[in-house]
Amino acid sequence: MLHISKNTYARIILRVPPRTPSLGLHKTLKVMYLDKRRLFHYAVLMYKCVNGDMPDYLTDKLIKLEAIGQLVNRATARGDLFMPQANLAMVGSAFSIMGPKIWNSLPMNVREAPSLALFKQSYLTVYGFT
Repeated sequence: MLHISKNTYARIILRVPPRTPSLGLHKTLKVMYLDKRRLFHYAVLMYKCVNGDMPDYLTDKLIKLEAIGQLVNRATARGDLFMPQANLAMVGSAFSIMGPKIWNSLPMNVREAPSLALFKQSYLTVYGFT
């Protein structure tokens, strides 16, 4: 229901007819859809965890592939995180599974940002929100 009211407000702000598709409206207003915004916040949380800015109970759930002792390959060289296998749909949304999945999908130039502000800026630039 929230996305419906968000789309309605976008139409009111831009003064367009009620049947105008919402995709163009969001791009004009530079507003993220809720699912994209959720991924952005997850990525910011992962950046903080990887860089040690979060409590231990979160950072302890993340394991770098290099710490496991697997063979050296592209994933270990990139600094990817270990993704445990999830069998159930509900387990798939857990932090220990969803976090590494999002982090491993980020480009290296976004991951290696020296500060949180630059991380956010590069994330939004790469995914077309600026």
